Amino acid sequence: MATTIQIKGPVLSADQESMYSWLGIDPSTYTGFSNVNNALNSTFAGDDIVLEINSPGGDVNAASDIYSALRKCAEQNSNNIIANITGLAASAASFIAMAADEVNIAPLAKIMIHKASAGIAGNADDMNFASSVLSQTDEELANVYSRKTGMDKGKILNMMAQETWISSTDAVDMGFADKVIYEPSSKAGTSITNFADKFQITAMTKQASNLKLPGPDQLAKFKAFQDFEAKGQPADEPKPTDVKKHVKTQREIYLANAKKLKEINNAN
Repeated sequence: MATTIQIKGPVLSADQESMYSWLGIDPSTYTGFSNVNNALNSTFAGDDIVLEINSPGGDVNAASDIYSALRKCAEQNSNNIIANITGLAASAASFIAMAADEVNIAPLAKIMIHKASAGIAGNADDMNFASSVLSQTDEELANVYSRKTGMDKGKILNMMAQETWISSTDAVDMGFADKVIYEPSSKAGTSITNFADKFQITAMTKQASNLKLPGPDQLAKFKAFQDFEAKGQPADEPKPTDVKKHVKTQREIYLANAKKLKEINNAN
């Protein structure tokens, strides 16, 4: 048997995942450790675990949690981990893929690796400390990529510094992936993969570069709202005529919660 786990959309921290879940956002549009871990807990020893990856990346600590959970299954339960990169494995999603025993990549898919980044505020000491933590993170990520590819760690770090986008054929040649999958034969003798290598797929670059997740201020407002609601002071909502039969749509849930958050911001 095989268990398929979707690694789709941004990789969220625990706080971000909680916020997305509470807002009723479709869990198939984002990746969080708790969702992945729940799926892993339902697998049997010896089963294949298949990761379907199309993600611009996100929170490095959440991705690290997912990486560790996957390797734990492989080592303790003899699960065979297979990663199928179907669209994009960028940033944090790229090293989730490295947790697999077998990495496959679709013809038009790409892998992107870069140095860790963070939004930091503070004095010079804070900046120096943050810089040292980020450098340490880069070293750790380079170790992961180096173990998979067999490439020199220094070369990997240089690729990360330049934010390197890797096509499917290059990924196989460099050792980031083991084989190209889902590639139809071509009568002209030119594969889709070779065609894609000649062009820049800018949409993927935009998706990763423009990734915006809830920041500390937004999460703080969200937690304040949860406290506000827990005290029994939520704003009244218009009720449907037949409450028992009515099931709120995702849009209704979102609009109702957005209204509450707006009232809290106005009150402050």
